Amino acid sequence: MSDAMGHTAVFGATGGGKTSFPPMLQFEFHAYGGDESGVIAAQPTITTERMASHSAARAKAGRIAKQIGGPVDLALAGAAPWDDRYITTASPSEHHASGYRLERLT
Repeated sequence: MSDAMGHTAVFGATGGGKTSFPPMLQFEFHAYGGDESGVIAAQPTITTERMASHSAARAKAGRIAKQIGGPVDLALAGAAPWDDRYITTASPSEHHASGYRLERLT
């Protein structure tokens, strides 16, 4: 049995009616703030956050990019090399309804 959020209720000897939640992933956001003249910060502000999915993290990166007026690199948090963890870059955009665009920079 699942609820509207997709959580599965577990019943029986081991479940006792507990609800299981999907595993959370740790994401890393590298935000490069921009100013009105288009100058982007040389050093990012780095934050991490636990989120339920890649799509939720992409949306969050997009919202941050729109808010700060500069790009936000998104990666899985961890000790692996950046190239192995990197997911996408969100950039502010006046041409997209969401106010940002996502692209994978290589």
